[in-house]
Amino acid sequence: MAGYNGYRMSNNAVQAYEDGEMPMSKWTKAAIIANIKEQADDGGLSLKCSLTVLKKIPAGVLRDRCLYRSSWHHTGKYYHETDFYSLDTSAIEELTNEDLQQMALDYKEEQERIKREKAEDTGKKCECTFLVWPSFGKRARPEEITEVGIIKGNWFYRPNGRKKSIYARGFREIREISE
Repeated sequence: MAGYNGYRMSNNAVQAYEDGEMPMSKWTKAAIIANIKEQADDGGLSLKCSLTVLKKIPAGVLRDRCLYRSSWHHTGKYYHETDFYSLDTSAIEELTNEDLQQMALDYKEEQERIKREKAEDTGKKCECTFLVWPSFGKRARPEEITEVGIIKGNWFYRPNGRKKSIYARGFREIREISE
């Protein structure tokens, strides 16, 4: 069914929503569990795991294990291609309580590892040059500023407390300063 439904999405995307498909951003933990419960109650899904254990699993794990990319559709005023996802009933039917508990444990360990790595990253002290536009208008010209600050992750933390993206246009790392 070709065509567009206003400026929001294609008619095919509207049909996909009606068929139970949604973009990943719409699949919340509650939506996943509600859809699993609904299909299990209708008899279309036989579960080896309990819903109470399923409710204790983090949303990211549920998205990874219970969904699959089923299609894509045009959305938005500029016809963006958006991936739509559906419940992966065959994968859900294979899940046991032990599998879910192990996935939750693995997820928790991964989150703790990421947190530890972020805490250990104190950044590096560097002298950097970047562009700043002091005013707006027809004749506005960028000003080049050189400062010493800390690069941590994707950000340059300036001495005045502000931060600047290291991917910003005109940003250059001049040299690393060892203390």
